[in-house]
Amino acid sequence: MNNQIKHRKLGTEPLVGMYYVSECIKCGWIGSSGELTEDDAQCLQPVGDDHCWGDTDEIGADRLLELMQSGAFDKPAAQHQGEPVMPGSEEFSHMSTIELRGYHAGWRAACMRNRPAAQVAEVPEGYCIMPRRLTAENGAKALLLGEFKLRVTKECPECCELEEPTEGCSMCDGEGEYEQRHTIPWDQIKFIYSQAVAGLARINKPL
Repeated sequence: MNNQIKHRKLGTEPLVGMYYVSECIKCGWIGSSGELTEDDAQCLQPVGDDHCWGDTDEIGADRLLELMQSGAFDKPAAQHQGEPVMPGSEEFSHMSTIELRGYHAGWRAACMRNRPAAQVAEVPEGYCIMPRRLTAENGAKALLLGEFKLRVTKECPECCELEEPTEGCSMCDGEGEYEQRHTIPWDQIKFIYSQAVAGLARINKPL
């Protein structure tokens, strides 16, 4: 794993369920795997007008502690005994694990207090604001599950060896073919959506 990355960012989503701690080998981002692409676990951190798209690895507590103690995270200095403690400084390197946790927790709280008022983005004609991923939490599963079906025409197994289909056949009613309807599974719906989001993000960059 690359230890030379100077500025690393922490994820914002909580580590819940089956998600794991993940590290991007390209930009150094650390966070929950729930923030990655669902199909191939690529990093979605903003880079200019695009995303990182770097590959990621699952990491354990030892690796996470190593990065925290090295001051690798891209965070502003916190107030410690009246003076800022800079990541990578001698004082920072001697902070205990408990102090490090407090350092990062304090930084997050300060960001929440001091963040600028949200600005409403102007949505271009023909566009709308949509989530990156379809989930049960944002209502997509209840809205879309079972809504999409695929019609498949198959040859009637009862009449396929006959010269003419049997009139009144229980399967094809004398047509020689019958139609089946298959419901598109939820995992496939999510995959198609994620591919559309990733592809459109690449080709619709602001000028």
